[in-house]
Amino acid sequence: MYHSMASLYDTIKADSSILFGGRCNNSGKGPFFVHNDTWVFNLTTLWTRVETESVPPSRYMHSMASTHFGSAVLFGGENLDQTRFGDTWFFNYQKLNWEELTPTSDTGNPIDNLLPKPRSHHCLETFRPDNYSHPLVLMFGGRLSSTLPVSPPQVVDTDETWVLEILGNTGGLTDTLSSKWYLVPTTTAPSARTGHATSRLGRNSIVLFGGYDSTNKILLGDTWVFIAKNQKTAKWTLLPDKSNDLSEAAQFYTGCEYPPKRRSASFASFDAETAILFGGTMETKLLTNVYSPYSDGSVWHLSRNTDNVSINVTNRYTWRRIVATDPFLSNPAPRFGHSAATVSGNKADLSLNSLASVFMFGGLGQTNTTHQTVVANQEDTWIFHGGCPIGTHREINNKTGCEGCYACDKGYYKNETAFHAGNACHKCPNGTTTPFSGSPQIFMCSECDVDNVPKKHYGTCSVTQNQLTKWMCDSNYYGNRSGKECIRKCDCGWGSLNCDDGFDGSGKCICFFLFFGDPSCKNPLVSVCIAVFLVLCVFVVCKQFKKSKLEIHVQRRVNMELEVHQSLLSEKHTAEIHDFEDGWKIDERDLEWTTALAVGSCKRFFQTSIFLES
Repeated sequence: MYHSMASLYDTIKADSSILFGGRCNNSGKGPFFVHNDTWVFNLTTLWTRVETESVPPSRYMHSMASTHFGSAVLFGGENLDQTRFGDTWFFNYQKLNWEELTPTSDTGNPIDNLLPKPRSHHCLETFRPDNYSHPLVLMFGGRLSSTLPVSPPQVVDTDETWVLEILGNTGGLTDTLSSKWYLVPTTTAPSARTGHATSRLGRNSIVLFGGYDSTNKILLGDTWVFIAKNQKTAKWTLLPDKSNDLSEAAQFYTGCEYPPKRRSASFASFDAETAILFGGTMETKLLTNVYSPYSDGSVWHLSRNTDNVSINVTNRYTWRRIVATDPFLSNPAPRFGHSAATVSGNKADLSLNSLASVFMFGGLGQTNTTHQTVVANQEDTWIFHGGCPIGTHREINNKTGCEGCYACDKGYYKNETAFHAGNACHKCPNGTTTPFSGSPQIFMCSECDVDNVPKKHYGTCSVTQNQLTKWMCDSNYYGNRSGKECIRKCDCGWGSLNCDDGFDGSGKCICFFLFFGDPSCKNPLVSVCIAVFLVLCVFVVCKQFKKSKLEIHVQRRVNMELEVHQSLLSEKHTAEIHDFEDGWKIDERDLEWTTALAVGSCKRFFQTSIFLES
């Protein structure tokens, strides 16, 4: 922890950064151990230890900055007995060696031989004014040892702004260097502090955030920018904090968010427009052995508007919090005292149309044990690829003047980190949308898009793994077959038993039998008429059948009576003949009556036959 890193910019070692020193807690070499080793990092070989002939003394809470051409400069720091350093060291990657510089003071200063005092907890950062062909190094703040003869020795924070100029550096093996420190007079500047974080943003500007005011024992959360287009106009400018002007929701959706107060965070830039602030602690104590909820693991993105020069400089910078919305990704554990640097021009970034990456190492962070959660040394390395983070795109908010990386709208996603190329968010496949804004991958298009026509949808929609929508209609609703919605309702009346519903249904009504004549099952009149007609037909048929049956019965009765009558007549005549033969006396009247009776019976018989035949 409290080591320092710097990028090895430009053509010599464009994709590498350097790390030096630092302190380890409980490293096996005692309760604390301070390093003086040198390491180089790139995305190809990762970490490589560099052995050098000369090397700065062991230290921590020092600061380093790139001086381009594969080189870096180191100043200050302290050792375990809190002795602070005031030496200046230069690292040349071509020579693989450290060289201690002997800077002179600005001879134009009224006080000759004025050099920075030994200090720690300060920051170095590179910039280059417009009229310079080589970079300069800015140093601000830090903790000085008090000159008062008191015991124990007292410390004091400073608000000094210094600039270091190194001449003769080309990154070659035979460079002859000269260097000079300049104390920059300022009328407006950040207050005295330690543990602040700085980052280069553009060629001639440096951004400073936060820190700790040991005099008032408070954390700081202000943002300052040092702009030095030339020596005469170089100055500090305080950026306004707009967090009180917007609600939390408005801050998120407009991009105008602001990091909470913190110290010992890392701050590194991708390119001229973007930088990443990570971690830090909100503890006011310098060190803590037990994990505190005040340790921070949030990621903050700062962008600068270089497109619209008409915007006031105080409105050109935009803070935005970056939230890991990808369920397969996570941020590093909360930590402080770590360092970050830029790795530029590597293949991983070029494949993403990005200019650089920021990598972060070490610090004091959360570690779980069997009994408690403690703060311990971290040895992990993390990479944050450059450009607008996935799920965001570059935009200037016309209402607020804030420029930066804004979340893709709901229904869009962006899985590239390109800041310029491929900046636009991608629309979700047809019929799908995302559950929230800022989605980083296409698989986040996992919901059906029903926001535009909510009243036309009557069903439950799901999205397959291939981002295809599948609708399940509610009861009595069916789809239009040519789309992806349940927009039609079955038009069935009170006589309906069911409906052929569902997305692939026809909407046909299944009616109660009294309504089978009406497809909509609404009007039983047709069915009633048909039923009445059928009843009448049955009545007529039954009546005719009964009539025919009666006639047959009558016919049979008449036939039976005729047969009986003939039989009786025959028997009677036979009896009379027998009586006559037996000596019965029959007068002429009786004979005439019998003859008439026989004749009459025959007439009735013929009349009945004629009637039946007719």
